[in-house]
Amino acid sequence: RGQGSGVGGGSGPEYKYFGAAKNLPGVKELFEKPDATKKPKRTRNELLRCVDADYFGYRDEDDGVLLEVEESAEAGAREAALAAWEARREAGLLASAGTQGAKDAADAEEGDEAGGEGGANFVAFVPLPDQKEIAQKVLDKKKQDLLAKYVTPQLQSEQDQAKQLLGRKE
Repeated sequence: RGQGSGVGGGSGPEYKYFGAAKNLPGVKELFEKPDATKKPKRTRNELLRCVDADYFGYRDEDDGVLLEVEESAEAGAREAALAAWEARREAGLLASAGTQGAKDAADAEEGDEAGGEGGANFVAFVPLPDQKEIAQKVLDKKKQDLLAKYVTPQLQSEQDQAKQLLGRKE
């Protein structure tokens, strides 16, 4: 190859300069400046070396500052929700039954704050079926499925008429 000095060649073409061209103002600095502008890439191991429990936030509660901030924010949010509820109640947007249910829920919440058990004050506004009723419903559904599978519609209508004449529900 030739006797010229090369510059570049890292990611692009390498330029060769011969003779007096090496002494040109822009070219002279290229040869003097070391190609240390690129920092070597850090390996995966070097990147993960500083990652510990603090990075993932596992020890945020250790000093207690975060817990105090969360507690004050929760209290503020609770007060704002209570104020909004009272404003809706005063505006008449809550029904009388809903108001009673909301008061019971508020009383239960206040009981929770005082350290009491809120489950003792639970009131179901909808009648819930017991185990016998659930078992009877499952049995009736299975009977209906079997009848639909094996009995013709004509026979089914005849049975329904006979039940009506006899005054039976089943």
